[in-house]
Amino acid sequence: MQGVERETPQHKINGLYAATPDLIDEMEHVEKLSRQTIQVTPQRLQKIRDFSNIIAIFVCLIMLRGYSYKYYENEDTSFDFSPYINPIYDQIISYLSYTQLFTSLLLVFGYIYIKS
Repeated sequence: MQGVERETPQHKINGLYAATPDLIDEMEHVEKLSRQTIQVTPQRLQKIRDFSNIIAIFVCLIMLRGYSYKYYENEDTSFDFSPYINPIYDQIISYLSYTQLFTSLLLVFGYIYIKS
């Protein structure tokens, strides 16, 4: 539909007429998707994507809040520091990361399912 010439009304009608088979194929595909047992719609995939993004934001906020550096004195009296995160924060990040992995896989499989 984007390649239709729109200079005159006749060009518009001819372009619409030429695009009719593609429109019919698209409508049949959408109807087929709506009759599936597991309905994977673009709207549902968008909700899954939004949920995955929210999880990513929470992981980033927890990392900003929870990571710190601990200073250590070595045996030779020099100081060294290393990153530290509270084990509870680490566990929460792990669970959220696995949840985000699951939602990302759902998005990939949903996209493949819709396009097939």
